[in-house]
Amino acid sequence: VSAPITLTVAERATLGEKEPSRKSVVVIVAGVAAFLLCLTAFSITYFLDNAVRAPAQLAGVTGLHVLGRINRAPGGNGLQGLSDLDATDESTLLFKDLVRSIRYEIDEQMTNPKIIAIASLRAQAGKTDLVYGLAWAYARISQRVLVIDGNFSHPTISRKVKAKATLTDFFTSQDSYLYPEQVDFLATVGGDISLLEIADEKILREKFTHLKEQYDVILVETPALTTSSQAKEWLVFADRIVAVFGYGGVMKVEEKNKLDYLRSRGEQFSGWVLTSTADKTESLGRTLTKI
Repeated sequence: VSAPITLTVAERATLGEKEPSRKSVVVIVAGVAAFLLCLTAFSITYFLDNAVRAPAQLAGVTGLHVLGRINRAPGGNGLQGLSDLDATDESTLLFKDLVRSIRYEIDEQMTNPKIIAIASLRAQAGKTDLVYGLAWAYARISQRVLVIDGNFSHPTISRKVKAKATLTDFFTSQDSYLYPEQVDFLATVGGDISLLEIADEKILREKFTHLKEQYDVILVETPALTTSSQAKEWLVFADRIVAVFGYGGVMKVEEKNKLDYLRSRGEQFSGWVLTSTADKTESLGRTLTKI
């Protein structure tokens, strides 16, 4: 038989002091780290973002005058015709006020009659919206307006309107009279063609002279300067050039030669219009490096 085991308490255990929780410290440190990370990411994005979102930015990056801006056309798909401007919603009313302002700026530079070429560095920049807007604005002050769709690559206007004639028919015909109404259109069938392939420079100058006897304002939508020869052939006959640039676009270094061409036009270049902006936009924006 085994002997019983007797246990003796050597020292009675006691509860130690409770250590403070570190959870709140961890939360604070994590919060500060997240804030610093977000701030760093925002700073990098801000200083690397060269998108043009304000007229002042467009003036700074190009070194050229800016006439103003136009907000995104109602519906977001661009104007389909002058009748779109009959609407009375806030966006349409703002659009009309903005094109009135641009009309005023252009008229301050030159009296009528005049040929205004609407150009762009690249395609799909908002030329058609500005053409429709200015046609409406000039018609509102009882000016006779002729819209010429010279955008052979993207003849958007020609597909939407009832035209007086096509460019080919008008510039090759003996008759130069179009029986003006308030706003008329000359259409193009588009394709691989340029203005000087329709008629020679002498005939074209004679035709434009006749048109200026019939109309107060002639608006020409040109191809983008990516197809530089097609665009420049129209600009030779223009009294004023207005170039458009799409909101949020980035001015690329490889477009410097096109910018230099616009700079070389001197007083013929009226200025830029920033297109497709939000209804409310920044007045200044971050300063961008001039190209």
